[in-house]
Amino acid sequence: KEEGHPSSLMQGKNTENAIKRLGEEKLESRAKFEILVSLGESATNLTTFDANQYDLLAKSLVGSLIHYSKSLRTITLRVLRLYLKDKNSVNSLLNYKLHYFITRSLEKEKGTAPERYQALKLIRAWLHLDHQSFPRIFVQALVALGEYQDDPFSRVALDALSEVALLNPLSLAYSGGLKTICKAVVNPYFCCIESNQDNRQQDNFIACLLFLLDDTNTRSLIRPTELQLIFSPFLEPTVTAVEATPGSPPPDAATIAAECKKRWMTCMRAVSSLLKSWTALILFASDSQYLGALVKALKLQSPDLHEILLNGLFGIFRLMVPRIDNSPFEQKERPGSVSAENILNQGADTRNRISNRPNLLDNYLAALLIAFVNCGLLDGLTELGQPDTDECDDEVKAKRQAVASKATVLLGELLNMSNTLLPRAQCAQLQTLPVLVSTAISFENPADTRSRASSLVSNLHSYFHARETGGQITWGISGIEGGDAGGSRAAGSAPNKARRNNKERRDKRFVRIDEVRKKMDWSLDDKQLQAKMVTSGVLIAKDHTKWNWDVISEIIEGPLRNPVLLQYALHKTKFIKRILSFLRPSSHLFSTMNWTPDGVKYVRIGCGTLDALLATDSGADYLKDNNLIKEIVDQLKLEVDLAQNPGKSPSGKTVRLLSLEKVLKTMAKEYFTLLGTISSSQRGLEIMKHHKMFNYLRPMSELQGRDDLSSIILNSLDYNMAGPSRVLLSTSLSSPSAVVRYLATRHMRVLLRSGVANFSVWGVEFLVKQLSDPDSKVAQTALSILDEACDDPACLHSLLQKKPTLSDLGKTGKYLMLRLLSVKAGFDYLTEINFIAPELDAWLKTE
Repeated sequence: KEEGHPSSLMQGKNTENAIKRLGEEKLESRAKFEILVSLGESATNLTTFDANQYDLLAKSLVGSLIHYSKSLRTITLRVLRLYLKDKNSVNSLLNYKLHYFITRSLEKEKGTAPERYQALKLIRAWLHLDHQSFPRIFVQALVALGEYQDDPFSRVALDALSEVALLNPLSLAYSGGLKTICKAVVNPYFCCIESNQDNRQQDNFIACLLFLLDDTNTRSLIRPTELQLIFSPFLEPTVTAVEATPGSPPPDAATIAAECKKRWMTCMRAVSSLLKSWTALILFASDSQYLGALVKALKLQSPDLHEILLNGLFGIFRLMVPRIDNSPFEQKERPGSVSAENILNQGADTRNRISNRPNLLDNYLAALLIAFVNCGLLDGLTELGQPDTDECDDEVKAKRQAVASKATVLLGELLNMSNTLLPRAQCAQLQTLPVLVSTAISFENPADTRSRASSLVSNLHSYFHARETGGQITWGISGIEGGDAGGSRAAGSAPNKARRNNKERRDKRFVRIDEVRKKMDWSLDDKQLQAKMVTSGVLIAKDHTKWNWDVISEIIEGPLRNPVLLQYALHKTKFIKRILSFLRPSSHLFSTMNWTPDGVKYVRIGCGTLDALLATDSGADYLKDNNLIKEIVDQLKLEVDLAQNPGKSPSGKTVRLLSLEKVLKTMAKEYFTLLGTISSSQRGLEIMKHHKMFNYLRPMSELQGRDDLSSIILNSLDYNMAGPSRVLLSTSLSSPSAVVRYLATRHMRVLLRSGVANFSVWGVEFLVKQLSDPDSKVAQTALSILDEACDDPACLHSLLQKKPTLSDLGKTGKYLMLRLLSVKAGFDYLTEINFIAPELDAWLKTE
């Protein structure tokens, strides 16, 4: 190659010669371009480059940065970025004022995208290399670029500002960059409401603000006026929320409303994210102008804004947003039985809810509630729950009523939360709702105002009653209604203790009504009871479709609980006989019905009848000799015989009711629910022993291919008393079938959560044995249940007495062993087996 060719200039020390030649004034643009390309190629192999050489490079590239050619300026910026290796290179650029020319390239107009792209890359490379010497003019340029969202590089500029906030926050604050970031936080352009996948940039801005607020040295850099920008869109007039594009017609009302909703939703998302940190919570609570903006927004005449604010408040307080329909709900009945599946699925975080250990989240919610209460949130919700719909069209009226219902639900939830989390004095003051009550009772107010306030009080009362009695809570635009929580005793798998907390919290007025009703039922004489039985239709016709099942339920739950009236019903009427006859498998009435939710009432009445009979010795004797028990035993025996003799078929007129298909589709499976009711009392267990039922239930629970029977049997029996039921459970826990062992182990969680008697004595022992199960799934399930059980101190001490080996079960086992440190006996035990010291050394090394 000829001497002086760009390629030959790059060999050996020719890099410096190329740089010197680049600084020649008379060099043509094409030659400069070729030299710059060669410099870029050699930059990757650069090993040593002293300060003088960097000065020479910076001096030589000044002319290229101000050249009229866009391509030449672009390649120059790229070379500068590639040659940024250390602080010497940064100092050279500063000495020759190249940062001004770099900023000039960044601020070019359209048509220079490659040049601006290289300028941005150079600026970010400079920031990462030496953020202390990062020129403020760069920050100012990025701020100007980030302010103009129509620029294609605005997002990149804002990301760069976020990095500046972390590396050089002082320069960002002096350049007005924090104001730009706060504006971007509430800009819908940087947040996709429909999908959480495109919200990463807004999350980055929020994380940037939280980072600055967490540090005492940078917290003062954020001015209150800048943080107010996050809340200001809630109070902006709707007309000014959308800016018209120059040269285009002003936006119509629909466009303005849509843009406002996007901005409000973006702001609400930002506020919710910020309030998840203690720092932001303390800051916003210290000045009412922040959270007070949300309360003031509730008083504006905008149902759409109210809807967004209420949904956001439900999320902030970690509450489920209620579903509001456009038509009133009818009162619905909920079956009284509580299934094992319901107990396992009683919330997203059941363990935290039933745990008695201190929960830091409660402290956070208490502080959050106090902050909002001090800003007047309860008064705002009270006002919002009393909508004035007299002069509104149908659409606006429906929106306001729906918002009022949702506000009432939120008000009720916050009052309930205050009852749990706040001190008594403060809670008592909140519960009185003085503004609402005075409005409802003061005749100085107009009649319509008093009426709306009274309606809100009534809705709150209905809500609390429905919530505390365990009924279904429904919300409609005409108010709040609660479902019936009635029903009899739950099946054996979910004893009465599963609902004891709800019963303890029931309204005293309704408890008194139940007591009065019970006394009236007990005081009936024979003639009154006879008349009530005739009303039920049971004594008139054998056809169950003509019976009044509601009256039957009242008789069983009321008068028949009186032993004297029960004796009369047994020996003087056919009432009990016909109900048990309806339940008998041979009658093909109850047993052949398709299983539907409506059929649960028959199960509830059947369980109630058995409970009433088992309450007395004479009733138990009557039940022991009744054909219902004998026919159920025959069905159990038939199923076991067919399983042990596959070629055998039912003999005579016997109908197989417990086949796989009939168990899945018919009410026949509810016979196990009846057996669970019988197993819940000592008299019932004696009846089961007399008929040798457990001789058939044990093999049935382990039949191959009949996991459905295993699950139903385990879930149905009652384990509150020591006896055959616990023996059957123990047998299932050690069954040869891994599926049966898993089902039995999983059911132990149901028993724990339902409050079965003496679980700490026998339940913990069963679970400790399962830790050595060969199936890892069974062992891990038992370990998880033990971890939950240790929330109860009795279970924790019982586990300590067993001294299990948990270190072989992985991290979960070690975590459970660490929980033993909460008591002195556990600390002594772990010290004895030399567990603490090695774990502490491992933790110190990891940290």
